[in-house]
Amino acid sequence: KVLAHVQFVKNIIFTLLKLTHDHVTLSCHAPGRPFDPDGIRACAEKVAMHWQQLMLKMEDRLKLVNASVAFYKTSEQVCSVLESLEQEYRRDEDWCGGHDKLGAMAETDHVIPLISKHLEQKEAFLKACTLARRNAEVFLKYIHRNNVGIPGASGHARGPEQQVKAILNELLQRENRVLHFWTMKKRRLEQCQQYVVFERSAKQVS
Repeated sequence: KVLAHVQFVKNIIFTLLKLTHDHVTLSCHAPGRPFDPDGIRACAEKVAMHWQQLMLKMEDRLKLVNASVAFYKTSEQVCSVLESLEQEYRRDEDWCGGHDKLGAMAETDHVIPLISKHLEQKEAFLKACTLARRNAEVFLKYIHRNNVGIPGASGHARGPEQQVKAILNELLQRENRVLHFWTMKKRRLEQCQQYVVFERSAKQVS
């Protein structure tokens, strides 16, 4: 879809360029006019100016397409990850049970790696949420930039803007829920660690 859109934009640009060139050429070479080097130079400059403006518009349009793809793809992936993490954190598991496999004299508490992994997960999904928000900011910026100077464009931009805000709102709600259940799981892991250390100490004393 992106490639098709890019080709579509290119076709529009080259069509507009040809029309502009034809219009300027006819204006410069009207029947009965003598050869005018200055006029031809002015026509060439006018064509170059139109070409530059069209190329800038094309560049902004391509940036808009890329920004939209980046935002929707990232937000979809992040929401999916948050949903999976919420389900994982809500599960009630017995992490204390694994200590029997290590024995009373084990040097390393088996719960510590679980806590470390849990902390890393929090850092990872918070970074992912931040990335999705930054992509949204870039997307909205290019929406506004592409609508500058276009009559009635602000009305057409409201739809995408509202959609982006709705996705960001859903993302924030999921993020808050995951943080809540992440905190609860961390608390259970810490309690389990305390239990394992206490039980190991009791066995060593006995």
